[in-house]
Amino acid sequence: MNLFGVGVFEALLVAIIGLIIVGPNKFPEMMKQAGRWFRIARAFSSEVMKDVREAVDEIQEEVEFQEKELGELREITTELEKDLSTEGTNVQTAVGTAADFSDIIPASPPVPESDTSDKPQGLQFISDKKSENDS
Repeated sequence: MNLFGVGVFEALLVAIIGLIIVGPNKFPEMMKQAGRWFRIARAFSSEVMKDVREAVDEIQEEVEFQEKELGELREITTELEKDLSTEGTNVQTAVGTAADFSDIIPASPPVPESDTSDKPQGLQFISDKKSENDS
């Protein structure tokens, strides 16, 4: 048994030295007093250790929770990275496809020749035939 770094043999050595110094008449009273202090110190020590263990357990739970949250964030970033990579590939494919057809598709649409008449070309109306016959 070891309390505050004092083992059984060290405590026995201190008791023998105390017996020599105090004498056999007061030694039993001194040992009772030492026993009380020893019990108080042991109870205090166990209480402190209990509090320290509870604090360590709380910290451990918090660390585990933070690790779980960090793992979820890593999963989200991995999914986002995959999505962005896929969309980037789609955009590159679309841009590459548009570049392949650039020689076929003109840059600007052709401008139709302006026709002053509102009539469709190639059709003759009755009024046009009369004016041609009159001439």
